Amino acid sequence: MNANDLQAMGERFTRLEREVSLWKRAATATIVLLVALIAFSLTTRTREARAAADSSAKDLVVSSLTIVDEHGTRRIALDSKSAPMLALYDEKGTTRAVLGTDKDGPALALFGEKGATRAGLAATKLGPLLLLDDEKGTPRATLAIYKDAPALALFDEKETQRAYLTANKDGPTLVFRAEKGTQCARLGTDKGSSALALFDEKGAPRAMLAGTKDGGALDLLDKDGKPIWRAP
Repeated sequence: MNANDLQAMGERFTRLEREVSLWKRAATATIVLLVALIAFSLTTRTREARAAADSSAKDLVVSSLTIVDEHGTRRIALDSKSAPMLALYDEKGTTRAVLGTDKDGPALALFGEKGATRAGLAATKLGPLLLLDDEKGTPRATLAIYKDAPALALFDEKETQRAYLTANKDGPTLVFRAEKGTQCARLGTDKGSSALALFDEKGAPRAMLAGTKDGGALDLLDKDGKPIWRAP
């Protein structure tokens, strides 16, 4: 395995990572859309629910369907005008779960006590995706299966990807990134060969340790990716 092999391996990985990233954004948009639709379609019914509770005339309000507690606080809502959705609320009226579907597929969003998204599960045309967010609602981890390749991505507090693990038909690959998102290390296998590559702050390969059927090799590269030392 030489620098050209490393570049080809990196290009295949980059294409997969780009496709999964686009898919992640699409699934995230689906979850956000579900939340927005359920919030918009049900906000106008809050006063009706409270009035019904205050008058003790009804326990059930249908306009699509809203269920309130003894204090008139909305707890369950079902709507099917824009897209079929079910929302669950806590005792303070904060959205805690939304289940729905649209043209891209079904999705489930779970929220913390402050209303920030904490987890999302979507099944799109491309495959399933699990999103995990921190207490501020910032995505910190995604687990997905795209075509025949599972992938796990980890993000920092600025939503910059810092680690990425995938396994496709050519083999598994693990990538680490610096705080600016630049690739700094990659460990992977490709068609019977394995390699560890280290990159500089600009993302250029500077060192590579490879193992093939013919033996092992260590290459040191200059800033332009040209070999300056090799062993054996």
